[in-house]
Amino acid sequence: MSTNPTSPFYNAVLPTPAPLFQYMNYAEQPNQYQKVIITTAQLLALNGAPVIIAPAGGPGTILVPDGLTARYIAGNTGFTIGVAVLKLYIGSIAAGHALTASFATGLVDQTVNKNLPFISIISPTTIDTDANYLNQPLSIGNDNATQLTLGNGALEILLEYSTMLV
Repeated sequence: MSTNPTSPFYNAVLPTPAPLFQYMNYAEQPNQYQKVIITTAQLLALNGAPVIIAPAGGPGTILVPDGLTARYIAGNTGFTIGVAVLKLYIGSIAAGHALTASFATGLVDQTVNKNLPFISIISPTTIDTDANYLNQPLSIGNDNATQLTLGNGALEILLEYSTMLV
């Protein structure tokens, strides 16, 4: 019942018994944002040292990414990509649960600032056990044995995500 006299629900009478409204455990914390700047040194070492963008949400949670934006702040030398990748992952990079395609080419191999305003999130290609998704962080990494090389610049990542309770 509303306490606002202009509301159409003011003095409304609920049916007896009142309906049960169940809290849907989808989003404990919807529309969370994390902004991280990945330095030159971090970009050059992504294969062995991924950068956590959103820390694990705790027991019984899965982080659900809604969108990713990337802005490259160029140095005077673009990175050499080769077969290296930049992807968003859930959990262990070694487990290979990439949530995006690689977004390195055309972004970090440049000598001018570049923006990639929205990177689509893809479905993981692997159905896996809870242990690989529950209470896992979201990270930017490179699951290829080849590192980015030679460049200098920084990558600013803005991630929008929700926390799902299971």
